[in-house]
Order: sequence, then C-alpha cells, then structure tokens
Amino acid sequence: MHENINIDSEEHGAAIAAQPSSLRRLCQEIGLMLKTEPLCDVPRGVAGLLPELLREPNLLTPSQRSAPADTYGRNRVFICPQDQFSVLAMVWPAGVTTPIHDHRDWCTLGVYEGLIEETYYSPA
Repeated sequence: MHENINIDSEEHGAAIAAQPSSLRRLCQEIGLMLKTEPLCDVPRGVAGLLPELLREPNLLTPSQRSAPADTYGRNRVFICPQDQFSVLAMVWPAGVTTPIHDHRDWCTLGVYEGLIEETYYSPA
C-alpha cells in the first residue's frame, strides 16, 4: 500500500535542514527513546510528546500540508538517517478513506488539524 521512502535523496537532506526547532527536538527525543527505552514503550513515549508539538501554528510547510484532490497525501517531514523511524504528515481531504491495512512497525498518530476517524479490527 505504501511505497518505500528513499532516505538517500536530496529531498531528504533539505527536509532535515528546513525543520522547525521543535521538530528537530522531537526527532532527537525519539532517537534517544529508541536507544534507551524498550521498543514496546516508544510509541507511548512519542504520543506523550505530540500534544505540545501539535499546538505549534507553523509546524508544517504548505507542501507538507497538501494532498492530491482524489486521495490522501503522504509527505515526508523527517526520515532518520539510520532508518530507525520517520515522521510523516498524512493529509486526508474530507471524505477520503484508505483500505483496511496494518502497519508493519509501531506507529504513533497525532492530528494537527481537523478530525480523523479510525476503525480498529480484530482478527477472527
């Protein structure tokens, strides 16, 4: 469903340099958590950092807040050079949905603007 992200692209380096200091701090804190905390505790730790960050008015650039008209956008905010984690801005126009899917790794979700509805399913 999702394509792999090329962390060696020029766009990757530019995205890191252009980050607001609050995003750089978030990424540093996530990196530290991954080094010092059990992996099962990292998503909850990241979730604890998001409320303050998501109140920042100019957190994302206009391109990070954009999506194609008929589907959702998946915009790179930060890709860890060691390929340990990524920060993406997922943008859904009203009424756009995704197919049922699962994540291969841990994921923490924060809503920057608007509302999102998630449905969780259990295997039968």
